[in-house]
Amino acid sequence: MRKQIITNVTRLFLFLLLVLIIGCAQFQQEGQIEKIVKENPESYVRKAYAGVYVIKNNEGKCEVALVGRDSPAGLAGILAGDIIYSVNDVLIEKRIQLFDIYDQMHPKDFVNVKIIRNGGILNKRFQLKEKYFLHDFYVMNRILCNENPVRLAIVFGDISNLYLENTPKFDHWKIGMKSYLLGSLENKYLRVYKYEKNFSVVDRARTKKICDEFKLQMLGLASSDTQIELAKMLNATHLLVVDLSRFPKSASKCDDVNIRRLIEVESGKTLASIAIKVEKELETSSNYRPRVTSTNLRQDILNYIAIIAESAVLERKAIDSYSKISGKNYLDKKLYYTLRDIVIPNYTSFIKKIESINPDTAEISALHKTYIKGARLQLNGFKEMLLAHTAKDLSLLSEANVKLNEGSKIIESYSVQLNSFIKKFNIE
Repeated sequence: MRKQIITNVTRLFLFLLLVLIIGCAQFQQEGQIEKIVKENPESYVRKAYAGVYVIKNNEGKCEVALVGRDSPAGLAGILAGDIIYSVNDVLIEKRIQLFDIYDQMHPKDFVNVKIIRNGGILNKRFQLKEKYFLHDFYVMNRILCNENPVRLAIVFGDISNLYLENTPKFDHWKIGMKSYLLGSLENKYLRVYKYEKNFSVVDRARTKKICDEFKLQMLGLASSDTQIELAKMLNATHLLVVDLSRFPKSASKCDDVNIRRLIEVESGKTLASIAIKVEKELETSSNYRPRVTSTNLRQDILNYIAIIAESAVLERKAIDSYSKISGKNYLDKKLYYTLRDIVIPNYTSFIKKIESINPDTAEISALHKTYIKGARLQLNGFKEMLLAHTAKDLSLLSEANVKLNEGSKIIESYSVQLNSFIKKFNIE
């Protein structure tokens, strides 16, 4: 990997405190944060936390710029201006060394840090705490700690809203939500990495200009090939693809499922993927309420449940077979044969059956599309897991698990809404 020599530049490294800014910025109460982490554990990385900002000073030393309040390092007496000499007897010359050391440690581990203060060496020993980092940001931290330049393009894949699909309000909501999310993500990345000389975000005006020139639909670039091509035209090194789906949960609440994928443009490899489900209060306007007033809707639900029950036999056979082998080593032969001979064939047949279902009402039709979307993600996850076994590729296994998780979340939201319809119409 190419190394860059950086001189006379003071650079702030937001070290192992980033989760406080990244993962929690949009949630104001600590209880909400804990709930979101608990409900979306696969999207977070549990890591050890010291609580210091470290810079590379003009002499090339790793200097403490800021110490977090009540952090392990702060309570141990480490101060701003201290020079990090060594950590666990490893001499520290580069910040990637710090990242790698803490990456391999665990919460509650003790760490021995030698610092230089006023020309003398002091020994500090303290116990690390735990913090949860959003996976895509944690991966970005490591990229930047390796001094690799990052030019990030943020684009949208799929945006859906089951309340508003097939209504005149949908396009307006889509534009507004896209603008809000784009601004929020740009702000987070620029704020967190504002001291990173090698980091920049592609200006959204330039992205729009390229989309207009090549007649690309900026509101939703569903094709992965189109996304990569756009990133290349923007001279981006990395691409963040954002999907948002809003699912009804009750008359006053909904679930927003936000899926983000961090992609390396040159290789097309997905470096990180997260799926965050958050419960939201619905807008007060009646235009945003579920349309469940039609008497025809009750009959459509009854018909739909009966048809789905026939298809569910294949789904259950596939899922039950997978559950019995889930957790095995991905190179296990039993896993391979179960996926190849039982899970994938049955799940493929299941999807073909549900794709042939055409509900009569707009409400159930929109809901069914969600089911199909989640099921397709699940099938792709099973197929990638089989491919990971064949290629003995752990990165493919990781991508497979991400797709299975994303599909599971979407199907879960589908089930919640279907049950709310059943309850509303007193269907037994």
